[in-house]
Amino acid sequence: MKLFETSVLISVLIMPFADAKNSELQQENQPVKINENIFKEARELPYFRLPWMEEKYDRWSQSKVARTALTKQQLKALPSRVDNSENKAWQGIGDQGRTNSCSQEGTVAGMLSYEINAYRNRDGRKAENSLPSHFSWNFFNKAKNGGAEMIHGLETAYTIGIPSQKLYGGRYNDLVGHWPNGYGIWHDAMKNRIAAYDFVKVTTPEKLQFAKAWIHNHAGWFKSRGGGMLTIDATGLGDEKIKQIPKRSHEAGKHIWTDWGSKYGGHVMCVVGYDDEVGYDVNNDGKITNDLDINNDGEVTIADYERGAFIVANSWGKNWADEGKVYVLYRCLMSRSSFWDRGPFMAYAVPSNRQPRATIRFKALHNKRDNIQLGLSLIDRNNNKRYEMNTHAMFQNSGAVPLGGPGEENKDFEWGIDLTRLVEQSGNNFEQVLKDLQVGKAKLEIHFTERKKDADKKPKKKKNKKKKDKKRSPPIEVKGQLKEVELMFWNKSGTMLGKKNLLFKEKTLTESVEISYPN
Repeated sequence: MKLFETSVLISVLIMPFADAKNSELQQENQPVKINENIFKEARELPYFRLPWMEEKYDRWSQSKVARTALTKQQLKALPSRVDNSENKAWQGIGDQGRTNSCSQEGTVAGMLSYEINAYRNRDGRKAENSLPSHFSWNFFNKAKNGGAEMIHGLETAYTIGIPSQKLYGGRYNDLVGHWPNGYGIWHDAMKNRIAAYDFVKVTTPEKLQFAKAWIHNHAGWFKSRGGGMLTIDATGLGDEKIKQIPKRSHEAGKHIWTDWGSKYGGHVMCVVGYDDEVGYDVNNDGKITNDLDINNDGEVTIADYERGAFIVANSWGKNWADEGKVYVLYRCLMSRSSFWDRGPFMAYAVPSNRQPRATIRFKALHNKRDNIQLGLSLIDRNNNKRYEMNTHAMFQNSGAVPLGGPGEENKDFEWGIDLTRLVEQSGNNFEQVLKDLQVGKAKLEIHFTERKKDADKKPKKKKNKKKKDKKRSPPIEVKGQLKEVELMFWNKSGTMLGKKNLLFKEKTLTESVEISYPN
């Protein structure tokens, strides 16, 4: 009888314990809901939205990549260190030299080149696989040695694509403002696109966990032969605090960025990994902590973290810091530069294997390319719907120079535009659209118009102060000639299905030009 009572007592004690363990396990496997607002806040800022974009644009919703939630167990299982620069898809450290091209070096030559090669399981060190930084930079620097933003490279890769270094002629182009001449280079660019991109401002543990999960395995959102990379927008340089990790510490002797500078503008770099064990005693109290309010603002946030850092690849050559790389404490993501009053953001992107299925080849002569505005429309006469796309990413900030770049006044320029997304909007397959165009059930319209620069500018408030007379250069007389327009359709393997000449007579490009097929 006593034996029976004892066994009952043991069962009573064990069952609640088992239930608690099962409940805890269920909680561990419950998805951690991702707050969509952590991705939206960057898109609402002017420097992450180009002038022609709608106020609430979203380059993610149009992709097929779902933002699935991670479980607590998955987040706990994140390794303490990941360094994706050890992956063969990484093309290596760049050197922007004296050019202000850091944003495209970090975003395109760094992050996007790696992501596309990891997705395709290719060697990023080969010129036929790696991407250049100056292709996209020369779309947005106004044909001068000016800076650009992360979004410029992302939008170029999304709408136009990026050619390989093999066809482009290297990682850089010494001729500032020059575009590659020849349809073949532009067709190659169409094969290196991204399906989606977005931004995140890492200001909470939730956002930090997302960034680390992305670096580890793209947060499990899609399959790739490697983890993810991001780009980071440092908000200031000049007096930045870069230290060396003390002896007898994890990664002793390596360089670590503990705070941004404040003397001059921002700087974009590529985040290739992270290390949760790296640390630095920022407040010199003899301890490295993540749970003390070291900045005395009354709360403990990421800004107080002295342990944990991203592994960042800079674009200042291999002789800088640790063969071109540096640790950046997580706390830097909470820092705001007094020079540039905006917090650091990180960008990430999803590569695409989309092949160009419908393209247009143009040949033209023009002496002021930023005057050009090119729009394309596909009209489905079966349902009377119109689908549109623009090429603002190409012309908007390209500079008042000839199509090919400075010094190319009397040289014909040939380029290509991918119509694949335009056709996909209609919901029809490419073979059907080709047939519909041939029998008049669909219509393609091409619109060349003159861009009104004043429309992009906000009216300035009038000041009573007298302005000094400045010598102004006489306005450039706009001259242009459209010489060739050819429509091409391709199958999935890259074989041409057919082509059609759409221009039977040269047209002047200094006025509105409309071309349609069929007429």
